[in-house]
Amino acid sequence: MNDIDQGQLSDALARMNDALRILDEAGAPGDIGGHLDLAIARLEERLGAKKAVPSSLDENSLRPPKDGSPEPNRVDDPAAARDIAPV
Repeated sequence: MNDIDQGQLSDALARMNDALRILDEAGAPGDIGGHLDLAIARLEERLGAKKAVPSSLDENSLRPPKDGSPEPNRVDDPAAARDIAPV
């Protein structure tokens, strides 16, 4: 990170986390918090605080199981849908 002060970045990260908490408490739309959460993750990655944020889904996660059997607890599983209490 060239000439950027690590202390300033750490301070920015703390403020970003505070802002995310405030947005959550205020009931702000989720997409706003989502963008901020991604920015927090990227900054943490740059500071070495966390692993890299995946830029896309792993190609293997998009494939069905080799045996062709359905995955347990899938969202579209009718049995799982019945277990969700109505709001």
